[in-house]
Amino acid sequence: KVDYTPIDGKIMDLGRLGELGREGVLLLLADSTNVEVEGHSRPEREVRDTLREIFTEAEGRIFIALFSSHIDRVRIVLELAGETGRSVLVSGRSLASNIEKAVNLGLLEKPERLYTEQEGISEAEASRTVILATGTQGEPLSAMTRIANGEHRQLALHEGDTVIMSSRVIPGNARAVSRLSLIHI
Repeated sequence: KVDYTPIDGKIMDLGRLGELGREGVLLLLADSTNVEVEGHSRPEREVRDTLREIFTEAEGRIFIALFSSHIDRVRIVLELAGETGRSVLVSGRSLASNIEKAVNLGLLEKPERLYTEQEGISEAEASRTVILATGTQGEPLSAMTRIANGEHRQLALHEGDTVIMSSRVIPGNARAVSRLSLIHI
């Protein structure tokens, strides 16, 4: 993602890309799931502001499905959870693994109240919890799909919970995502 105001302060060096072209590099292969969408992606700062509003107003648990590799988005959620006094429960092996790797590499600070499904969370903290889950694209075995379908062993949706699908739908996945019948931002 080219973000001119990145959360981590590391601005993409577009000038260096130009230098590489002048040095003879002829091809840059880059992946973009929304290349056909005109305009620019929202900066992470705007996403953070929207999430901050939700974190402040939500009275129950907050479920957030996101890409497990989107470390900046994970950072935003962890920071907002800390600011609003919420514990974080991670559901999904790839997400837990990527968070652990990011902490080990110094890309994320591990919050005090970060739990995995195996550790669980106390009943006292349950209502002030953010559940980070895999499954933004409706993958059949993902945590969010299992939660939405009532098939998750430890987690279920309750009245008053807020659910956020924190990604755009990747072309080809619209049917799977729509089966979740959840809120999209």
